[in-house]
Amino acid sequence: MNSSVATLIRTFKDDHRTLVQLLDLGGRQWIVKRYRGPAWKSLCYHLVRRTPAWREWRYARTLRRHGVRVIEPAALVHDRRWRHWGQVLISPY
Repeated sequence: MNSSVATLIRTFKDDHRTLVQLLDLGGRQWIVKRYRGPAWKSLCYHLVRRTPAWREWRYARTLRRHGVRVIEPAALVHDRRWRHWGQVLISPY
């Protein structure tokens, strides 16, 4: 088995704003949340305010620090492709 290939287990949400999927990678399961939107809007968020993915990551850390049980995201990945500018939030399942 090639452990570098992710296997889709389930899609929880797929709409115009986000895609939330459960993936298996090397025997571990991960929740991957992709934030969708036009490149211009994502770029504006990066320049003048916090992006939705960044706020979710930050608030999870703040809640944990205050003693609330939450699953902290493991990574916040910037997806910069031609005509696309978005973010991906990855959390353990």
